[in-house]
Amino acid sequence: MKTAAARGGHPLQAAQLALGVGVLQALRASLIGFIPIALATLVAWAAGGSGGGKSADAIHGASWIWLAAHHVGFDLRLPPTDVSGRLWLLPLGLSVIPWFVLRDSGRRITASLKLQQRRPALLGLTVAYSLAVAAAAKLSTTKAVAPEIWAAFLSGFLFALICGAIGIYGLKNLISPLAGKLSVRAKSLMRGIALTSVILYGSSFLLLIIAIITHWSRFISLFTVLDPGWIGLFLLLLLTFASLPNAVVMTTSLVAGAGFAIGNHTLISPWRVRLAELPAFPLLAPLPTGRSLFLDLLPVVTILASAVGGFISVKSIAGRYAKLYSCGAHAAANAGLLLTLNILAGGSLVGGHLSSVGASSVRVLVFALPIMFAGSLIGGLVASVSQLGSKNEDAQFER
Repeated sequence: MKTAAARGGHPLQAAQLALGVGVLQALRASLIGFIPIALATLVAWAAGGSGGGKSADAIHGASWIWLAAHHVGFDLRLPPTDVSGRLWLLPLGLSVIPWFVLRDSGRRITASLKLQQRRPALLGLTVAYSLAVAAAAKLSTTKAVAPEIWAAFLSGFLFALICGAIGIYGLKNLISPLAGKLSVRAKSLMRGIALTSVILYGSSFLLLIIAIITHWSRFISLFTVLDPGWIGLFLLLLLTFASLPNAVVMTTSLVAGAGFAIGNHTLISPWRVRLAELPAFPLLAPLPTGRSLFLDLLPVVTILASAVGGFISVKSIAGRYAKLYSCGAHAAANAGLLLTLNILAGGSLVGGHLSSVGASSVRVLVFALPIMFAGSLIGGLVASVSQLGSKNEDAQFER
């Protein structure tokens, strides 16, 4: 059914109605995202037999999970010993919750409003949703767990803006106007970056799955050791699947030569493996316990992926220095993407020994960037040689 704003009316009134539609969709998205988490948490709380606990504790827990889905960090002071720390290591897979509900809200806005009214509706959706996430952070704050309110507002704003815009306008419609303004060199560079990312992260995902299958008995034994019960088993499986994107990013850091840490003074890299006491988490089952030829050769995958992307980036570019510049930009962009993803995928887990989990930004710049540049340069040289060969063939044909 079309709303009053969709049928027309005074421009100011139509804009106000569009803002109202956006606010209502923000409230709807918040409830649809939170209620299933709350129900699952209450069931787990009841089945777990929390005799001394209160139902408010379960609601707080559901709020924290919902905030974690928006990648909101937490300051912790856990009783009874008041262990202090910061929780930033959050499962990236939980982000599908706000992604789907906000994109659906955007589509509903498209279905009920005219084109010129969708921008104020997106504004209403973005502001109202960010306020809702910040309010949830404030209301769920306790002495032991304190969500970062500023991060909640910023994260809610970005999620609502990006996902809502994709739902309203469509990803292709958002990208096409920008792509049309890019030069031929920039388009080639973007295609090269995208192709390298697909190969690199896709290969890392396959390597992770193969590693899990290879260490299947150890993977299953960790579930047995934890003995979580049926409800706990479901939650542990959910946490494992939600953490898969984090594991893929860390695997990519390993493949790129930077490696990653699972706690302070630990390192898993192609050229050095140094482990300490690890938490009993199933996704840690495939971790290598020492160096091997297989680990030493992993950066070859990054070199090949960068070479393919580097070839695409420079094949339509003339000029030696222009090609070199494109190779450098291609490598820097892919290293920057890896760096950004590692900031999101890693972080602190409460503190203490596990206050450092993930790839070091310094190691990404020192190890991964040169490897990516070497691969891009190889791809650029191949493109230059192939262009020179085609020019020689054309010259012989003209003769």
